Amino acid sequence: MGSDGRRTKQSLIWTALPNGFDGTGALRVSALVSPRLEPDADQELKAFNDFVDWPATLRSAKFTIQYGTQSVAIPGSQTAGPARVDNSIDLPDSLTWTTLIPKSTFVSGYQFKDLSSHAVLSYDTQRSTVYDSRYRGSGKNDGVR
Repeated sequence: MGSDGRRTKQSLIWTALPNGFDGTGALRVSALVSPRLEPDADQELKAFNDFVDWPATLRSAKFTIQYGTQSVAIPGSQTAGPARVDNSIDLPDSLTWTTLIPKSTFVSGYQFKDLSSHAVLSYDTQRSTVYDSRYRGSGKNDGVR
């Protein structure tokens, strides 16, 4: 619920992105979070408690990553050990977050757009690669690089 007692809705889409390997050859994963905030009436960030201080929310969270039959749980505050939050650049900072994104920040809200009737153009990557290797540098289509 928002600070005014009205119902709000939030959902998060977490996307795991490959991030190379660590020094031991273990896979590294980065996470991209895409929030969908739907305010009921109060169109300010304060209606979404998790986002008022997002860095604090992350520190108190627990992330579970599954790869095949393996599962690893990582507390959001864990910055040491092989399964950890990477702090090599920096960690989310509450003071910076609340200064740049105060709770009075306007939230227009996510609105679902049904695109199920739209066509999707897709290309076969393998066939495109074969085509590219046959014609690149062969004199044919030299204007295309």
